[in-house]
Amino acid sequence: MESMESVKLVLQPHRPRIFFRPYLLLMIFCLIFLQLHPCLSGDTISAGHSIAGNQTITSKGGIFQLGYFFRGSPARYYIGIWYTEVKDEDDNVVWVANRDTPLQNNIAELKISEDGSSLVIQTKSGSLIWSTNSTPTPSSHPAARVAVLQNNGNLALMDGNSSSAAAVWESFDHPTDTFLPGGRLGRNNVTKQDIAITSWKNKDDPSSGFYSQKINPDGQLELPLYWNNTYAYWTTGVWNGQFFTGIPEMRSINYLYNSSFVKTNDGSYYTYMLHDSTMLTKTKIHANGQIKQETWQRATQTWSAFWTQPIHQCDIYALCGPFGVCNNQVDQNICECLDGFNPASAQEWESNVWSGGCTRKNGLQCEGDGFISLSVKSSSNHSDSATISGGAEGCRLACLGNCSCTAYSYQDGTCSTWKGGLLNLVKETTGGTAVHSALVRVPISPGSSGGGKKHSRSVIIVVTVTSLVILLAAAGSCYFWKSKGKNAGARKQGHASRLHQEARKENGGPDLPFYRLRYIMAATDNFSESNKLGQGGFGPVYRGELQGGQEVAIKRLSRGSKQGLDEFTNEVKLIAKLQHVNLVQLLGCCAEGEERILIYEYMPNKSLDHFLFDPILRKQLDWDKRLEIVTGIARGLQYLHQESRLKVIHRDLKASNILLDSALNPRISDFGLARIFGDEQSHISTNKVAGTCGYMPPEYAMEGRYSTKSDVFSFGVIVLEIVSGLKMTSFRNEEYSLNLLGHAWKLWNEDKVPEFLDRSLGTPQKLDQVLKCINVGLLCVQEDAAERPTMSSAVLMLSNDSANLASPKKPAYSHKARSPDGGSTPVENVLGNSSTNDITISVLQPR
Repeated sequence: MESMESVKLVLQPHRPRIFFRPYLLLMIFCLIFLQLHPCLSGDTISAGHSIAGNQTITSKGGIFQLGYFFRGSPARYYIGIWYTEVKDEDDNVVWVANRDTPLQNNIAELKISEDGSSLVIQTKSGSLIWSTNSTPTPSSHPAARVAVLQNNGNLALMDGNSSSAAAVWESFDHPTDTFLPGGRLGRNNVTKQDIAITSWKNKDDPSSGFYSQKINPDGQLELPLYWNNTYAYWTTGVWNGQFFTGIPEMRSINYLYNSSFVKTNDGSYYTYMLHDSTMLTKTKIHANGQIKQETWQRATQTWSAFWTQPIHQCDIYALCGPFGVCNNQVDQNICECLDGFNPASAQEWESNVWSGGCTRKNGLQCEGDGFISLSVKSSSNHSDSATISGGAEGCRLACLGNCSCTAYSYQDGTCSTWKGGLLNLVKETTGGTAVHSALVRVPISPGSSGGGKKHSRSVIIVVTVTSLVILLAAAGSCYFWKSKGKNAGARKQGHASRLHQEARKENGGPDLPFYRLRYIMAATDNFSESNKLGQGGFGPVYRGELQGGQEVAIKRLSRGSKQGLDEFTNEVKLIAKLQHVNLVQLLGCCAEGEERILIYEYMPNKSLDHFLFDPILRKQLDWDKRLEIVTGIARGLQYLHQESRLKVIHRDLKASNILLDSALNPRISDFGLARIFGDEQSHISTNKVAGTCGYMPPEYAMEGRYSTKSDVFSFGVIVLEIVSGLKMTSFRNEEYSLNLLGHAWKLWNEDKVPEFLDRSLGTPQKLDQVLKCINVGLLCVQEDAAERPTMSSAVLMLSNDSANLASPKKPAYSHKARSPDGGSTPVENVLGNSSTNDITISVLQPR
């Protein structure tokens, strides 16, 4: 007990235990952070809040985001809006706030000004970087103002969050380079301001570039493209109430957009909407001066151009800058400097930014100068024009006598002279672009000066004339001796040399390899039958192996073919300019003696008809692969018709001219009948019809008129062949006297589409895709060419699962012809000439 009494009970003040859990630390951190960085609610910036660093807001539908992005090296920071779904940061931005005032970091804030009058970007020190209003009007209730990123990509400063709130400012009224659905282009008659789009300077610099699109200031309802905000180099054409006359794609029954032009006392503006709101689209003026209406393809994660203008880059005003020469015949590095000139900025030219043009290596000498001749567009930069006595020589002397004259042109009695940098020089023109000859001033003997100028010029003339006389005499002697007994061989070899030179000239890039016949003989084992791959309309095709082991396909044109020479020259000049994953690549050629040979990349699986119409091999083409082949052919044709430097009509599209690579991917081949088509042309008429019966549209076969819609018709036939596994030129339906097109049309109308599907595919698992392919095929083979879709429309219909397709009309050639005895006549004989085995017809006189 005594021991227990010694125990003392000591009462201490109560101190509760604090348990430091991780979530408590997180809550404390968040409370501190929120005091420093007020939170943002989804799609809205409210008064007193801001965006900085990596903060973003997202539209309610999740389609658009707003925040900081950067470009270039060292990095320059911008606040902009971009498509959330598009991960390609080089091509997803649709609007930029501070495009002309970049930041060195992302810590400046985007917020509503204290008086609520505008959106501003300010640094921490209070320096103003960008503002929405040059003459702001303060708000009576600044705390009620909010900035909302709407689901159409419009950033709006509004009086409150309600749906009826008025917009004080909208980014749609101040676009950068992109025109989104729901936006507008036009003119405000009250403020006298244009709502226009202006290109970026280049892909790494969003600042205002040289090219813009705005409404015609003369009051016409059209939207020209402008260079330097003054010179109109392309126009949409006038709005006729339904579409712009200069954009033929808008006439398509499958056009994806609903467009309108509104004109009121307050102004005029053009706007458009998508029929399918789930699609992503934009109309963008690119840094190179081209404008494209594009849609996002979710399957391939790429933008697909519905239309592009101008199609040829050399039609863009001042694309290559002063003294830069544009060449439509190449796909890359289309600008080059004149002889005696260097790029003004080598770094910009390496990035394919040519607007800075070229500068002279040596200065002009005034008296000691000469001229070089070039083609120049009639819309070149302004010149002084006058009637000069003395004709062309008087014009030359007038320019030579004026030290500030840099070029002259004499045409139809008028002398034109230029001062300063000459714009719009072109090496060659396509598409009917109007050109005339201009002579550009250059120093004859760079570095010479003083009294020696005239003497140097005289010496040059004497030496040149003397050398020319000696060369002519030598050439005449050689010709005299070699012509005896060798005229025929010389002509043949000369022809081969001219073909080679022409091919090199037309290629516009690195020389097309030119092979000697003996190498071709060795590569094919002397054209042995064991190496023969097949027989085309113009001759056999052999497998070959070049030195180094490269496998190639060698097309040997038949000697007896009257049309072989033209087709050979056409292919050499044409295919060398075309590069696309769905086009066969031309590797070289040979023209020696009577031999004319083309060398292509080797396609191990031969042609589409080799698989499609073989009862065993066709089983390797399941439905997914057939759909890939259809889409690949469509993309290849879209490139030919719209995206290449040249606008090309194939004219002989059929299954045997679609080659398949090792993965059974399609490559369009055989361009012997292809023709270049001018931008301004709606069609071409000819007295000589060439093609394959069954694949030629009626307007071509009967009237000799062909256009891009001719290829569309042929494509439609191929689509129906791929779906059904049936061949156009051999299908027979004796009960109803129908050909393949009529058979497809009948089953389509009777809702018996599965019966049209190739039986080797079994029960269709993807009937919606089958229906879509047949629908597209029937749209392409409609009798009226104007009602057929463009290939860009066809690509969109095939690749977009939500596209609304029109109902097709009755196709051309839906019935077989009847012979005089009442029996049926094969479809290939309908036009009067038999074409067995798909032999190509030429020189068929139309009615």
